[in-house]
Amino acid sequence: MTIQSMANSEMAKSMMKLSAGQRINRAADDAAGLAISEKMNAQISGSNQNVNNISDMGNLLNTAEGSLESINDSLSRIRELSVQASNGILTNDDKQIIQNEIEGLKKGISSTVNNTEFNTMKVLDGSFTNKNVAMNTSGSGSRISIENSSLETLGIKEFDVTKSFDIADIDNAIGKVTESRSKIGSVSNTFEHALNNTKNKIINETRAMSQIKDADIAAEVSSYKKNKVLEQYSIAMQRESSRINANKLGMYTDLII
Repeated sequence: MTIQSMANSEMAKSMMKLSAGQRINRAADDAAGLAISEKMNAQISGSNQNVNNISDMGNLLNTAEGSLESINDSLSRIRELSVQASNGILTNDDKQIIQNEIEGLKKGISSTVNNTEFNTMKVLDGSFTNKNVAMNTSGSGSRISIENSSLETLGIKEFDVTKSFDIADIDNAIGKVTESRSKIGSVSNTFEHALNNTKNKIINETRAMSQIKDADIAAEVSSYKKNKVLEQYSIAMQRESSRINANKLGMYTDLII
């Protein structure tokens, strides 16, 4: 292989690395480095999906929390009305008016439970149980369940201030909703911590892969320039050699003549 062809080959390699921004573009460039970088790339892809998984579940939990807050507000209003209905000076008609509002609030709670969905899945009716959230590249993670918040589960389906009633039933219902919200808040905090850790992991893995795979721009530019000089030197030498040979041929021709 001539100096010129060697220089051309090295220049082509440098140009490929510069254009791609990568030191390793094929196995021949660095077989071990390529194998390591491909494994790291797979890890990064998995971590990115984990970020999506955790974010999706976080959004679902936020949806559930918002609906539970609405239910809690309704229960607080029912309790307020129940205290009002406990006033001994109220007539049965007065209590019925209060009960009518309570029934409306109960229907609102049922509607919230039945219509709170995420990705078509109901969240508060007790069917969202033991759902896996992949939080690492192996696919394992945490399993999540959200308590049933139906009127039956809360124990207030038959609550009626026109009959014998106990405000403690409403307090128990509020306690159940508060407990559900507390659990969701705790899980949300865990997910937020996991999300931040995963994002930091992606940054570190990407930086490490970059050190293995990315081209050293300064070094490649220097290599390209060096081989460009060698190419030009080789061309000049070929021209000089051709000139000398031509002169020799002319001298021989003169001698023959």
